[in-house]
Amino acid sequence: MLIYAHGTGSDKCCDKAITFGNYFAQRGYLVASINYRLGVENPTTPADNYEEGYEATQDAKAAIRFFKAHGADYCADTSAIFMIGTSAGALIALTCAYWEQEEINPFVDEQKLGPLDQSSGNTGFGSGVRSIIGCWGGIVDTSWLKNETTPHYLFHGTNDTIVPYFRLRTLRNLFVRKLRYSRRCASI
Repeated sequence: MLIYAHGTGSDKCCDKAITFGNYFAQRGYLVASINYRLGVENPTTPADNYEEGYEATQDAKAAIRFFKAHGADYCADTSAIFMIGTSAGALIALTCAYWEQEEINPFVDEQKLGPLDQSSGNTGFGSGVRSIIGCWGGIVDTSWLKNETTPHYLFHGTNDTIVPYFRLRTLRNLFVRKLRYSRRCASI
């Protein structure tokens, strides 16, 4: 099963989700495109940005738990759930795989928003995924990469005007360096 998280920078998110879903469905995959809270409309502080990502991650983790709880209704193999995201959706895929509660930035008001996992519904099921694919998106803080067992595939183009490629080269090097020395890193 593929769970797709759209980006937020375009009005064509729905079109991309339909195109993406149809492509993989025609090849035998079950595909779900999820929505998530987009957060504050005009973020003015770092706390706004962190809380926006926190809420989106809560929602994506709830979607994963939903399909684990109701997998039989959709003929889904709940042991093989993959998360794929584009742009901001790639960030969500990464935070779903790697962000742990103890790594939450002090800017985030956990009392107000609740725990990162087991909130936003569908409690009682895990929210882990088999692997993630990140399309032209990145993670804010590479210190979150303590979970080195979730395989990932990340790619980015050089014509991106919203998140320039040169910014992500450093991120890529940190990912590679961090994971290269992990003995626990799984492969697909």
